[in-house]
Amino acid sequence: VGDFFVCGSTVGKISSLMNSEGKPIKEAGPAIPVQVSGFQELPEAGSNFAVVSQKEYKKARSGSFQVDTLRPKNLLFKERSINMLIKTDTHSSKEALLDSIYKLRKKVDIDLAIVSAGMGDISEADIDLAATTNSVIFGLHVKTDPNAVALANRLKVHIEHYGIIYKLLEAIQGRAEKERIVKMVKSKVGEAIVRKVFDIKGIGVIAGCYVQDGRFVKNGSIVVWRGRKKIGEGKMTSLQRANKNVKEVHTGYECAFGVKDLTDYSVDDRIECYIEVPEGEKK
Repeated sequence: VGDFFVCGSTVGKISSLMNSEGKPIKEAGPAIPVQVSGFQELPEAGSNFAVVSQKEYKKARSGSFQVDTLRPKNLLFKERSINMLIKTDTHSSKEALLDSIYKLRKKVDIDLAIVSAGMGDISEADIDLAATTNSVIFGLHVKTDPNAVALANRLKVHIEHYGIIYKLLEAIQGRAEKERIVKMVKSKVGEAIVRKVFDIKGIGVIAGCYVQDGRFVKNGSIVVWRGRKKIGEGKMTSLQRANKNVKEVHTGYECAFGVKDLTDYSVDDRIECYIEVPEGEKK
């Protein structure tokens, strides 16, 4: 009695011990079955129970111990991840949720890292651990202790409660989509032929073109071809039609544009226009 302990993802201080006959005892040695009181929250069946020093207890309670001891198998941190603490009402709910998250990980391009998975209401210890590991807490069929709510507000820990497992999974997937890195690729959107070249004082060399296909877009990138030889390329700095600045010019219309540091245009040069779009998105 009075010892500090760590048991799986929870901690505590032994407030009482009872033997197999229901009688209070002060200590228990090897092979003595006992009932222990003093858990901060319900531990997971099968967790190792270890008496520790007060210093180790404080580290475990604050979450400064190694997270690896709390991480379920096959759920590992990567460089980019959404860190999560999971709390459920029953062991079966927890196993079903972890299994679903593991399957979801294969569908998203960011890691879903489970820092801790346990049962019972969300406690102050969960808030401390979430704050230390920059994690979001997801609760399924559980509540948050009033003191834990106050601590979460103070430490700016985000908690989400759900009563249906698929709603919780949708929320996780939504977060993953928001964190997704969008790969941008160049997509050809138009082609034109140079009809005339202008050297305008104070502005520079401007290519007057006829758009043969697609469209030319302001701030797009252009590539200049003379036969099969690429003459140059660059970012469009201006786009005009009928002496007016415009955002884009479509097939069948004439336009004029300028590109910084690109001046070698000739009549009949072929100009291609490109824009950057998310990979897989229609241009």
